[in-house]
This record gives sequence, structure tokens and C-alpha cells, in this order.
Amino acid sequence: MGQKFSLLLLGAGAMGGALLRAWLKADLLDCPRSSVVDPNASDEIISLCASHNLPLNPEQNQPYEFCLLAFKPQQMASILPGLGWPEIDKSLFISVAAGTSLATIAMHLKSAFPTPARIIRVMPNLPASIGEGASVMIANDTASASDKKAAEILMAASGVALWVDSEAALDSAMTISACGPAYLFLLAEALTEAGEALGLKPDLSKTLAIEMLAGSANLLRQSGQSPQVLREAVTSPGGTTAAALEILDGEAGLRGLVKKALKAARDRAEELAD
Repeated sequence: MGQKFSLLLLGAGAMGGALLRAWLKADLLDCPRSSVVDPNASDEIISLCASHNLPLNPEQNQPYEFCLLAFKPQQMASILPGLGWPEIDKSLFISVAAGTSLATIAMHLKSAFPTPARIIRVMPNLPASIGEGASVMIANDTASASDKKAAEILMAASGVALWVDSEAALDSAMTISACGPAYLFLLAEALTEAGEALGLKPDLSKTLAIEMLAGSANLLRQSGQSPQVLREAVTSPGGTTAAALEILDGEAGLRGLVKKALKAARDRAEELAD
């Protein structure tokens, strides 16, 4: 049997729930010594906790090796100062809150800690729920090498886990990894609607869009070739794809829009930090 962790999950919404499913699937949690706290837990989370003997909203506290902060960034100031459980100063805190800096988290935890808290910021994404996620991570100076290794094991259960060297880099990287699934889902919506506008039945248009995106992503990952090489392989000069790309990649086209979109996401992360 591999290593199992004692973990307190604060918030089991979309992201917290996704990570919980990944950890349970990988059998990484010591469930009787772990807990989930979410007053508005979904029926799925309630059932998941019950089936794994994982306490949900327990009345009594216990020590935890890890505490995952998966609630809204705006709730940090109200929730963190009130936290308390036996040996809380020995817990490693992992935050998935966008735009909330390591220093801000440490400041809100001061009342519960005789020494500076060990904190790691992680920006995961929704595909973590199926083990296909991409997370970026950074630790504060108090976190040890063993803390980083344990956090990496936890996040690797949900997909790829990569370290960055600054919080600025993390805020930039999350505009691709954490926000990115929404861009892809929007593209799937747009392709489905465009197919319908061309006369395709809705179910057919949706299936073609989803399978094309999934297959193309797998090809990009497995081929080892660059996006540019694969794009050029699909695009015959003067052909149908070339006609479409003249629109998508023309003046004020997709590349420019993506740059503006990612900058807007990063700017919003910086606003949340302020």
C-alpha cells in the first residue's frame, strides 16, 4: 500500500470536488483521518464521502497533515482567522484560490500560528477530476522540500504538476491552465452553433465538435510535433481549411483575441490580490 495523507478539504465545489475525486481514485487519502467541510455540499459529494467513510462537516476536530483551501478568494479574510484544530501549526496549507498571494494567506493565518505557516499555492484546472489536469505550483519560504514533494504527489494524482519560480509566473500560467478549459468549452459551443447554422442537426454538430477537439488534443500530445507543424499538415494551400484560417488567423483574429483574453485574466488575478 502506498503513502496515504490526512487532509482537510475546505470547500468541495467545482475545483475542490474535482481534486477530491482524483485523490480518492488514486487512494491517496487516509479517509478516517481526513475531512471535508462544505455546508452546501452537493448530493454527489455527500454520496462520495459516505461511500469512502470520509467525514463530511464533522463536529469534532482532529489533526491534519494538509489543509486544502478551495473556497472563494473573497472568503479568505473571514474564514482563515477562525481556523483551529489540534496541532494546526504542523499542517501544510495548500491554496487553489486565484489571485490570493502567499503573503495574504500567511497574514490571515497569523492568529492560529505561533510560527509562520507553511503554504503552497496551486492553480489546478477542472480536468483534474478525470486525472487529466495541469497544475502550476509555488511554495513560500517556510515550506520544506518534503512539503513540496508531498504536495507534488497530491497534485500529480490529478494530472501534470509543474513548479514556477514566482507568483507573477503563477498568475500568468493560470490564464492558460486554470482558465483554459473554459476557452475550449467555448470553442466547442461556437463550433456546435456554427455547424447548426450550416444545417447540421444539433446532436451531430455537437458530437463532431467534441470528438474533433478531443482527438486533436490527443494527437498533439502523442505525436510530439508542434502545434504549428500539425496545423500546417491539415492546411492544404487554397483548400477549405485555408479558407477558414484566413478568417480565424487574419487581422484582429484569434491570436490577438487570445493575447487580450489572457491579459484580462492575469489583470483580474492581480486585482484580486490587491
